[in-house]
Amino acid sequence: MHGDFITLKEVLSWMDSGSTFSIAFITANQRTKTGGELIEIAEGQKSGWQLPEDRKKQEKLQAPSEGVRKAPNHYENSTRNIRIVANNDIRKVHIRLIRKFNGKTVL
Repeated sequence: MHGDFITLKEVLSWMDSGSTFSIAFITANQRTKTGGELIEIAEGQKSGWQLPEDRKKQEKLQAPSEGVRKAPNHYENSTRNIRIVANNDIRKVHIRLIRKFNGKTVL
């Protein structure tokens, strides 16, 4: 798409590239029936993203933990974890609730 619009597919490709981005999304929690708040993040990055060479270095330095962890099922639940660059906080974002990405309206 051109102009002031971007497709969700383009948004996800950008996120997966590891580049930083600005994002605005609506909150929602089906368990507690809360949400509807617009959250804007000026500079974010997909959480856990590393350059392939950095990932290999990390694996050599530290073996993966063997503790039992619940799988986040991001793709099944259509969610992604976003790291806020300013303070390193992590926010879970439902991809279908993304409204703006890098200043463009998400279609």
